[in-house]
Amino acid sequence: MKDNILHWVISLFFPQQCIECKTIQKNIICNECLQKVTQNTSVKNITQKISIDYYFSYDSTIKEILHQIKFKKSIELAQEFAKEIAALPLPQEIQDKIEDHWIVIPIPSHPKRIKSRGFNHVSILFGDWIVEKNLVTLPLLKRKKHTQALFNLNPKEREDEVKDAFELLYPENVKNKNILLIDDIATSGTTLAEAHRLLTCHGAKKIKALTIAYTPKPGS
Repeated sequence: MKDNILHWVISLFFPQQCIECKTIQKNIICNECLQKVTQNTSVKNITQKISIDYYFSYDSTIKEILHQIKFKKSIELAQEFAKEIAALPLPQEIQDKIEDHWIVIPIPSHPKRIKSRGFNHVSILFGDWIVEKNLVTLPLLKRKKHTQALFNLNPKEREDEVKDAFELLYPENVKNKNILLIDDIATSGTTLAEAHRLLTCHGAKKIKALTIAYTPKPGS
């Protein structure tokens, strides 16, 4: 009861605004602005090892949302944004071959990072989307190496940093299976490529990746 009253008071004096156009409405980003920033496209040349579909360019709006979630530790914003993500379509190749029974595997954060943040942001952001699309998700990857942020590293340093960063739990569950890796942001694709390498070594049939955002490397 107290929580309901508090929520009503907050809504009355601090109504929800679209993070982009600042209009007062019920969603963190209105449908019009969401359509403007949604890309729903793919990039195949950032790494030779895996093709990556993504929904948004990592522009000011999406950058701010993900920054608030990851670094300001806003689980409430993550839960709200997850509702918007749930309405976005499957990548075309997955949709065309939905009968191939894709298994969704999230790229995991290290336990220390999850403890610091207080929640697993990728699982929350894609949670409603997975349910809406009626997909099977298996958390088969474990991050055993606490890697540093990659954005300031050159390509060779990125590869060295993420090498052997993951452990595959229950390898028999990926053999001859189609895998869809999910993550929040892709830049060089190095992290996704390392996960791809590990899954390939254990017999995965086909591997694709989907991220919420893609940020091109400087000069690309």
